[in-house]
Amino acid sequence: MKIPSDESIRTYLRGIKETEKGGVAKNVKKDSVSRSDSVEISGTAKDYQYVYQRVTSVPDVRSDRIAEVQRKIREDRDYVQSERVADKMIRSLLLEAVL
Repeated sequence: MKIPSDESIRTYLRGIKETEKGGVAKNVKKDSVSRSDSVEISGTAKDYQYVYQRVTSVPDVRSDRIAEVQRKIREDRDYVQSERVADKMIRSLLLEAVL
């Protein structure tokens, strides 16, 4: 079975989740489900599933990096001088304007 789009994959995965819950997918009638039905998942779908699992397992926030920055702020180390940041921003804008 070839899955042509991301939406098809999402629909298929919703059907699997519904079946695992003990129900039947919304778009499938209970009478039409046969115990001999089978589905083959394409390599592309397996790749999508693998990538989806990996992406969802990564935290949105790097708490280790946040803790490090908070520690440095508490210790008054690595303080970013606003004048230096502003100077670099202005230089960058001027350089873009010249080029």
